[in-house]
Amino acid sequence: ALNKAFAPEFLNRVDDIIRFDQLDKEAIHKIIDIELQGLYKRVAGLGYSLELTDAAKDFVATKGYDIQFGARPLKRAIQKYLEDEMAEMTMTFFRSLCLLFILCCCNSKPKTDAGMIRVSVLRGPSAIAFAHWMKETPVIDGKPLSVRIIDSPDLMQATLIKGEADIAVLPMISAVNLYNKGIRYHLAGCPIWGTLYLVGRSDKGISGENKSVLHIFGAGTTPDILTRYYLQQHKLNYTLNYSFTTAHEIMQGLLAGKVDYAVLGEPFLSIALRKDSTLQILADLNKPDSASLGFAQTAILYVPTLKKSKETIDSLLNASCRFAVEQPEQAICILEKENIFTFGMLTPESIERCKIDYKTVSEAQENILHFLQLIEQYEPKALGGKMPDEQFYK
Repeated sequence: ALNKAFAPEFLNRVDDIIRFDQLDKEAIHKIIDIELQGLYKRVAGLGYSLELTDAAKDFVATKGYDIQFGARPLKRAIQKYLEDEMAEMTMTFFRSLCLLFILCCCNSKPKTDAGMIRVSVLRGPSAIAFAHWMKETPVIDGKPLSVRIIDSPDLMQATLIKGEADIAVLPMISAVNLYNKGIRYHLAGCPIWGTLYLVGRSDKGISGENKSVLHIFGAGTTPDILTRYYLQQHKLNYTLNYSFTTAHEIMQGLLAGKVDYAVLGEPFLSIALRKDSTLQILADLNKPDSASLGFAQTAILYVPTLKKSKETIDSLLNASCRFAVEQPEQAICILEKENIFTFGMLTPESIERCKIDYKTVSEAQENILHFLQLIEQYEPKALGGKMPDEQFYK
């Protein structure tokens, strides 16, 4: 075969010919052991030990060995199926410990300040619906409402577990998680019906036969689940990429031309559209059908002691949401003055795309149930492992 492929002058310069046979199972196991030395050392440095069974090595070999490329993909398989999974398990373990610590160190019954009603609102689109409360300071039963901005869903859950909020605005799946953990707040309703959109280059259009890459952050979160649901319903052929960890990173990728398709919510969507005229909204991911308000992604909770004031709460929430929709410029000024959004982040179009429309729990129950069933179908653990019972809506 060599005589047919190479000239005699070349072959005469070859001192010896070594044949490499295809790697067998034992050789692949040895390569895996070599690749794992670094991981073993890192784990030992943390005070633990790690041992792989032959069955585990067989699994890694199956995922990481390729006849064409040999053992080269093994390193990626080790990272994906061992290192990443171990990191996720470790984070889950420590999150559980932190939550257990919080539950043990504080009274899970909400505490009420005698002088005011504490309102905790998650930073982001949810805060838009409460601009009016920041300006006017409403009063319930003679007590003023004090609005506090919380920076993440995890901090919001901790705030509610410690009883540091009387009214709270947070993701619906977080509200269900708290309910399933026995943290009893009443559900008032839903103020926002979705801010997620599929955005891409105007010269490329929506993906058809070719499998384009769609960038999204937060595997297993609401944006990921609603994206997968939309793609399945419309038979769109995308490969989902979770390499970016925040919406801001995805926006930067779009503006740098490194990303062609992405899922973005407000206010990052408006910023991207304003800075790059080649970007356009390709799909609205927030509506299960044309007749629906959208997905009930946001929940408003209140302490049981405010139950007698439920009608007043509903009235104030309705007025605040209408203010954001009907007077968006004023709402933007308030939010910028309170340093919730930086100057220029929001536009009236941003607020319109947030689908702000307060509905009480009785008005929204069917939509909430449909949304939670969808979450359970794609990612049951996002709800804490089970659907809430009827008491959640009462």
